[in-house]
Amino acid sequence: MLSLFSSNNNDNDSTTIDLLYHLCKENQIDKVRNTLQFINNRNIINKIHTSTGSTCLHVACYYGHREIVYILLKYGALHSIRNLQHNLTPYEETNTDDIKQLFLNEKKLCSDNDYDYIEWSMVGDDLLDKRREFREAIDLYKTYDNHHLISKLLVEVIHYYLNEYLINQYNNIENCEHQTSRKQIEIIEECFKEAIEKQDYLTYFIKAYTLTTCFFKELNKHLALYVLEYFDRKKSFTF
Repeated sequence: MLSLFSSNNNDNDSTTIDLLYHLCKENQIDKVRNTLQFINNRNIINKIHTSTGSTCLHVACYYGHREIVYILLKYGALHSIRNLQHNLTPYEETNTDDIKQLFLNEKKLCSDNDYDYIEWSMVGDDLLDKRREFREAIDLYKTYDNHHLISKLLVEVIHYYLNEYLINQYNNIENCEHQTSRKQIEIIEECFKEAIEKQDYLTYFIKAYTLTTCFFKELNKHLALYVLEYFDRKKSFTF
């Protein structure tokens, strides 16, 4: 294992960023693949290069290096980051249709064979009270003044996805064509483990949610399906 990539030292991280950025710019496909294998901190691929103000994904898109873009996206490169000089996303940096299609494919992968519409239905004599309770609960989570409640909720969610959902995804991945890929699962898993280790649940949960994986789609669906469990045991869902 190369010591360059196993160290947490900021200088070494900076060196790694410089190296990876240069390889992406020069379209060194094999070297980029090999380098990524030795990077323990996946966040490095999303770092802004100090000299140019762009990420590795920006430079690959700008120079039209399709294969590099594909590799970076699969390793969890964020496509929402804007560069410092022009305030552009990687997608906006490219003039290559093939590369733009890669971004569209990532989005399409998360929308195929999924439920786009979930209707809530509740019955009972106290629906007005339940509506009030629901709105009060939502309002409680809207402000970061209640961060202790948010953290508690995120801890529960993270432990569920880490210990149950992602494990099931691993077991089923061979049988489902559109399942989240094994590499994507590992990226999400790493975010959740960092959240627990650093006790910074909000930061790493947002990071997992905004990655170019299907996790955000799954989470949105689960929230829509199960949020009413807190208010009515006799709920029903229609698709």
